[in-house]
Amino acid sequence: MVLAFTIAAVGYTSAFTAPGRPGNQIEGVPAGMTFFMTTIVLLAAIGDARMIRAGGIQGTRRLARHLWRMSFGLFVAPGSFLLGQLKSIPELIRIVPLIVVLAVSPLVMLLYWMWRVRLKQNLRGLMTAKPIEARGPA
Repeated sequence: MVLAFTIAAVGYTSAFTAPGRPGNQIEGVPAGMTFFMTTIVLLAAIGDARMIRAGGIQGTRRLARHLWRMSFGLFVAPGSFLLGQLKSIPELIRIVPLIVVLAVSPLVMLLYWMWRVRLKQNLRGLMTAKPIEARGPA
């Protein structure tokens, strides 16, 4: 958690200095991407702090935490490879709509599974709840 907060602090420092550089970039990385990735790191660090403060998490919250961390990594990897290196893909198989679908599909799957694990469980409890009836003396 401390390392993540440190990385976020360094990342924001870098992101705020990028607009003053040529092309608004630092080492070829645009300022917007630096802000985006640093914000994700900061959100992960805040989530770690909340988890530590709560004394750990269990059940669907633990599963959801694992899902977003793993799925976000799986979103970044093909995005960097497919979209970031689009010119390196042979023209014969460079079908841009297909490549975009492949690059974005982990994010779509993340959103679906987060809905399935977290929200659907909460809705199920609301929809199946029956009113409690008072019983008379037994």
